[in-house]
Amino acid sequence: MKQHKYMPDNVFRHEFPSDLGRIETPLRVLNLSPHREMAVNAVWDTGASFSSVAPRVVRHLELPADGRAVSMGVGGPVGGSTSLCFAFPGNNRYAALVEAAWLPDVEGVPDFIIGLDIILMGELILRPAGNRSELLFTFDTSRFIDFEGDDSFTTMQKMTAFHEQLRRTWQKFSKH
Repeated sequence: MKQHKYMPDNVFRHEFPSDLGRIETPLRVLNLSPHREMAVNAVWDTGASFSSVAPRVVRHLELPADGRAVSMGVGGPVGGSTSLCFAFPGNNRYAALVEAAWLPDVEGVPDFIIGLDIILMGELILRPAGNRSELLFTFDTSRFIDFEGDDSFTTMQKMTAFHEQLRRTWQKFSKH
């Protein structure tokens, strides 16, 4: 995806048909150890508290699996979650950590659902762009790992902050 020459590197921009019925963009999902990545189609869902990933993506990237249920679906608890990194296409500099719930392993399920846990890492703007629509997502680089600028200490601090936030989320979830 070609980045506009005046667009800052912490802005993800994507145009899509206005009549699509849902907001779908490409997303890079990464496993840092062993290093594997996969380009997936992601649906932006402002009604989802947490992001979710399809089991086929988890298997392909050999992501660590946690069997705890992390969300309630229509049929009851949705089982399992995994920690992963994600990055926006065309941006090899920044990636962020997230704990993603597993989506059901059925045909037609999106590869990834971007929930409020990711959306609230920045500012989401949707606007008309002629006969199409445009998504602009300006993300807070302080919450992302900077592969070009962060030293190993800063990267560890960001990972520790992520795990602390995850611990607080699990505590809140287990009370309900």
